[in-house]
Amino acid sequence: MFENLRSINEDICGWIRIDGTEIDYPVMHGETNHTYLRTSYTGAYSIAGSIFMDAANAPDFSDLHTILYGHNMADGTMFKGLYNYQDWAFWEQHPYIVIDLPDRRLVYEVFSAYTTVYWDTMYDEQYEAGPDQLDFLQRLLAASEYQVDVPLQEDDRIITLSTCNGGTGTEYRYVVQAVLRQTLP
Repeated sequence: MFENLRSINEDICGWIRIDGTEIDYPVMHGETNHTYLRTSYTGAYSIAGSIFMDAANAPDFSDLHTILYGHNMADGTMFKGLYNYQDWAFWEQHPYIVIDLPDRRLVYEVFSAYTTVYWDTMYDEQYEAGPDQLDFLQRLLAASEYQVDVPLQEDDRIITLSTCNGGTGTEYRYVVQAVLRQTLP
């Protein structure tokens, strides 16, 4: 699969899928956070852009905190499906996010979802494994609209999925955060 994808665009670093949503897309890793804002995975202009990883993150998802961005499209595409996590019944039925990489599959468990602002320190914070990382994870868990019993450890790797909050102004974002639970071949 990835050989074919990379023949289209070498910036494709993974594939994200969330059951129960239309989220089923390649993940891009560009030179900047603007590279795929209005560019599809094929390299063509697209108002919807692509799902893309923060340029500062390692494209192999090895960082303790990896951030993915995607537009909140009115037609339900891109990261619009993240809003399903505002419904507890949906969350209970779809607690996992799957990311396929060229050599493995990563399975993440959702532990937090909430509205924030684009300047939230959560977007900048990177810690080494240890007490500061655990404090950071506990803050994310506390910010969630729903409190869940998902154990977090100081060396856990997480992803943050971020999209615009269309109805509340340009500074707001809706985020869904998940912790790595399984790595499969």
